Amino acid sequence: MQNNRFGGGASGVQVTPLARKVLISLVSLYVAQLVLLRAQGIMGAPSLGTGPRGFIEALYLWPVGSGHWRPWQPVTSLLVNGPTPLAAFFDWLFLFFILGPVEMLMGTRRFLRGMATVVFFAAGMTFVLDGLGLLDVAGLEAAYVGLNPVLVALLVFFGLAMPHAQIMLFFVLPVKASAVAWVSGLLSLLFFLYTPTLGTAMALFGWAGAYLWSQGKTGTLDRWKLKWKKAKLEKELERFQVLDGGKDDDDWVH
Repeated sequence: MQNNRFGGGASGVQVTPLARKVLISLVSLYVAQLVLLRAQGIMGAPSLGTGPRGFIEALYLWPVGSGHWRPWQPVTSLLVNGPTPLAAFFDWLFLFFILGPVEMLMGTRRFLRGMATVVFFAAGMTFVLDGLGLLDVAGLEAAYVGLNPVLVALLVFFGLAMPHAQIMLFFVLPVKASAVAWVSGLLSLLFFLYTPTLGTAMALFGWAGAYLWSQGKTGTLDRWKLKWKKAKLEKELERFQVLDGGKDDDDWVH
C-alpha cells in the first residue's frame, strides 16, 4: 500500500542537484528581468529593444504571422517569470516540492527527454492552431506563458507514476496525485475554451504532451503495441498448416 505524502512541508523534501540549479537559474533570471524592465522604463524601449516594445517583450511568445515571432520564443517564454513577484514565488515553491521527486521517479535523462518532448509538442500544436486561425490573437499581442506548461506536465508525470500518493493541497487538504493531475488537465481545458490564446494553448498541450508521453512509456500505448504485435504474430501463424502423416503419426508443419 502506498502511503506517500507530498507537499506537506519542507521536511523530507528531496531537492536534487538539477532542481537546485533550475531554481537558482529561475530566481536569477527573474531578478535580471526586473532590472531590465526598470532600465527599459528609464532608458526607453528602443535602447534595449529587439522586439516591438523592448527586450523582455522579444522573449514572450508572439503569433507567427505578427512579424515579431522568433524561433527562440517557445523556450524563452517559459523562462520569463511573473508577472508579479508573488506569482513567480508560488511557481518556484511548486517546483521546490515537485521537481526533485519527479526527477527521481523518472531518472534524470528520461525526465529531461520527457520535458523536451512536452515543450516541443506544446509549441508545435499551438502554432498549428495559430496557423489555422483558431486562436485569439487580436491586436497581435505577445502571450505570457511562464512555467504553466512545465508545471502541469510535472503534475501529470507524478500523478500517473504515483496515482495513490497524497498531495497536501494548500499544505492542508490531502488529495490523491492522480486526481490533481486530472483536475489540472480539466482546468487547462476550461481556460483554453474560455480564452483560446497562445498562452492557454501552450498550457493545455503541455498537459496533453505529458500524458501522451507517459502513456507511450508505461501505459496505454504500450498495451496497444503489444496487442498489435500479438495480432501480427497470429496472422503470420495462420500461414502455416498442421498436417497429419508419417509413420509415427507425427505432425508436420508446412
